[in-house]
Amino acid sequence: MSDKIPGLPTLNFSMKSANKAPPKSVQRKPVMLHIKAIPDSNTIEVKHFDHDIGAFIYARSGNVKLLDNERLDGLDHSSLILGGLSPKPAEINPGDFAFNFISDPDQNSKALDDAIDFVEKNQIHCLNHPAKVKRMTRDGLYQQFGELEGVVIPKTLRVSPRYDSDIREMVEAGDISLPMIVRPAGGHDGKEHAASGVTGRYPRTSEFCL
Repeated sequence: MSDKIPGLPTLNFSMKSANKAPPKSVQRKPVMLHIKAIPDSNTIEVKHFDHDIGAFIYARSGNVKLLDNERLDGLDHSSLILGGLSPKPAEINPGDFAFNFISDPDQNSKALDDAIDFVEKNQIHCLNHPAKVKRMTRDGLYQQFGELEGVVIPKTLRVSPRYDSDIREMVEAGDISLPMIVRPAGGHDGKEHAASGVTGRYPRTSEFCL
């Protein structure tokens, strides 16, 4: 009959187990939150369908294209889309820091307000802070920098004319002088039109910059 007790580790096994290095912990990557917007008009352009990823590719007007499709090495990424007609409160992990892609305050005013609230509520570091972008409207630039020495910025007014005659009355009253450009707030189409008929040309636009 054997004196060995089954199931007990040998001395050699115990020494090997004691010398085994502990497993390396997996280091968590910092999370970068991408903050983007749907314009106040609540419309986005569908560019095409990408069969490789099985999803539509959208052109969200008013969002900076810098790093838009980049996923920087060493970081995990998540996205937050704000704005639209009936936005819901954002419920998402804020990550470690955010990059605000919303670049046009004339087109994305509502989304910027939501972004400001989200960043301040979660107290996260944010590159291209939405509160600073919010100040960069066409008329806001003139108000902030128009009187700085060495800086030339044309006088800019934000108006809501119902008819072309409303714009003519502003010129006659001396609120603004000719020559001038009339364009929808947030418009960047680069097209030139006569000032007459501008309100009829953009029936869904309520605000213009002179």
